Amino acid sequence: MNKKTYPICLIVMACALFMAHISIGQLSELRQKHKLNDDVVLKDAPPEIVFTTVALGSFRGLMANWLWIRNIKNQEELRFHESYQIAKLITVLQPRYTTAVNHLAWNMAYNISVTVEDPTERWHWVQRGISLIRDEAMQYNNNDPELYHELGWLFSHKIDKNLDDANRYYKIQWAIEMQKIYGKKPDWKAMDELYTNPLILGDKLEKAGLRQATSYLLNNNLKQLLEDVANGRDLPKALQKVITEEQLEILSQYAKASHEAPLEFSTLQLALSDITLFKDHFMKMNENLSDWSKVEAFYRRSGKLPQAFAESFNQLQPKTRSITLQFISNFLKRRWSEQHYRIIPSIALEVEKEISPDLDWHLPQAHAIYWAWRGKQSGHTELSVKCERMIVQSLYSAFQGGKLLEYRDGDKLSIDWTNNLKLADVVKRLNLEAINKTKSSSFKSGYGNFLKEAILALYMRGDKKKSQAYLKELIKFQNIKNPPDIDSFVSKMFLELYQSSDENEVLYGIHNLLQRSMTLLLYGDEFEQSSTQFFLMAKTLHENYQTKMKKFSEGRQIPAFNRILNASRKNFEKRFPQHKDKLQKMIESQQ
Repeated sequence: MNKKTYPICLIVMACALFMAHISIGQLSELRQKHKLNDDVVLKDAPPEIVFTTVALGSFRGLMANWLWIRNIKNQEELRFHESYQIAKLITVLQPRYTTAVNHLAWNMAYNISVTVEDPTERWHWVQRGISLIRDEAMQYNNNDPELYHELGWLFSHKIDKNLDDANRYYKIQWAIEMQKIYGKKPDWKAMDELYTNPLILGDKLEKAGLRQATSYLLNNNLKQLLEDVANGRDLPKALQKVITEEQLEILSQYAKASHEAPLEFSTLQLALSDITLFKDHFMKMNENLSDWSKVEAFYRRSGKLPQAFAESFNQLQPKTRSITLQFISNFLKRRWSEQHYRIIPSIALEVEKEISPDLDWHLPQAHAIYWAWRGKQSGHTELSVKCERMIVQSLYSAFQGGKLLEYRDGDKLSIDWTNNLKLADVVKRLNLEAINKTKSSSFKSGYGNFLKEAILALYMRGDKKKSQAYLKELIKFQNIKNPPDIDSFVSKMFLELYQSSDENEVLYGIHNLLQRSMTLLLYGDEFEQSSTQFFLMAKTLHENYQTKMKKFSEGRQIPAFNRILNASRKNFEKRFPQHKDKLQKMIESQQ
């Protein structure tokens, strides 16, 4: 470079710096608009995110690339023990890179899981995939609709669909896990309105100076009252007349704590502090019970409060004791639900209000619907369409097999699932809305198939009246001439399933129907009619096949029905000898 070019280079550099200075403001605005600034991520982020963001700076990308290479190499060599830890590190280094998180979660749940045969190990990797999104990525990216959609997809596709040999094991393990936290059915309302319990709030109001608190509580919106007090809005006139500034401060402290920090143990302690005989209660308890974290750890292991802890409330009046223990249990459930599973009771209530209160949260369909609902609410156009489709598909699947069946015999636990017939009308409504909206032939075809499934399922459950109503809808929808009666329609539709089956397939079908008939007896009176219908269908299938095969050689024949029945019966009675008489009674009623 000669001396003549120096001035030119300096002028070019000065122009470049000037243009950079002009554009930096616009670039900063764009980064802020699209939430690309580090301060967006760092807000309320875990310490490790803050450290890697600040300490490593631009080198985070290089380290992430190295971890990607290491992860790929490990997978090629079938060394998976580091996969989850590497995925966590990549998530920490690239907290905004949702696509990477979704891929890593999908890789563990789908690719790595199927490299092992043991269902327990497979379930471990499916759980790792769920955990990466739910427990890691959502810590600091909790409102990302792509994470909601991907998590919903894992529940809808990986756990719910029958595409994996270990699929049944996944469902059973998830049901056991959900039973531990929610029991027979989650009480979202009790968890959401935790701090508006009349007994708890009644003591606060009485301490705050409001007489006849109970009558006031029964006639007012307690949730709205706490929200108004917490936000400094005008109090109801009934309160304004009797309350002093000092008393208002007591109520205001409680309202703000329950509104701003509902999951903190300090708020729980504050809520219980004014219950009769509860003051200084924990000061009298031993070390293991006075520490809330230890009580919570026991609760999460067993799904119930420690016995010694519960007994320590025996000095309270029976009703007060019961409400107090239920309050503590609901607090621990809500904390567990929100902090670990990230299921917020208020949102779950919205889902049930919009979709159906009959969703069974022990099974994966309800969780797929929950996460798809959250993704849909984000307003992201493309994802909203995908989430809407996932809701419809998962609801249809919940109708087909979204009701948990549980049988306990001592320490033995038998879990199964069947049609959730309470969802039939919801699926029907959503299908009709889709047909009217899209005019699509595929939706029309799908609706026709659904109506046939609903007719058969309702009939087999013993709800003949509703089954007939759905048959009328099918006749009207498909413009069927010479409409059949419900019995002949169901019989024909059922037998068509085995129309082209050989003797072995028919025999297997009869055994399955008989086993289903007998197993349903375990689940109570609700399924007695259904048990009978399965038995009759097994008998009808046998008679139909034998009639059809009369003209063929004996090689095409199958054993007599009683012989098949005795084999199935012997197997059932060996497993459940205590139900022998119940089975005998059902069989005798059909012979």
